[in-house]
Amino acid sequence: MPWHYIARSMRGHPVRPPESGIARRKSIWERIHLDPWLLGLLLILMGSGLIVLYSASGQSLNAVIGQSMRFGIALVGMVIIAQFSPSTFCAGRRWRMASALPCWWQWMWWAMWAWGLNAG
Repeated sequence: MPWHYIARSMRGHPVRPPESGIARRKSIWERIHLDPWLLGLLLILMGSGLIVLYSASGQSLNAVIGQSMRFGIALVGMVIIAQFSPSTFCAGRRWRMASALPCWWQWMWWAMWAWGLNAG
């Protein structure tokens, strides 16, 4: 079953076909391509992580502020990436995979060298 039929069946209100001339307005979440439930749960998880960090770091606000800044940068990056079509990321995936293999092999070589060094 195609995804647009599944998504259409999960909506609480009917969707008018585009040829009818009476199209419903897109919500802000559809325009910015974000899921409000997933974003809300992610923010709750980030907030609870900050609470745990505050407790684990000996009530250090510097650690919490630094992690909050990293969370903010990650959220901005997530919103930017969400604006691209998924087909954008599928194009050239074989070349990206081929270019990632040497990095993976180099990491494996370093890890085996480091573990061998520490084992003896």
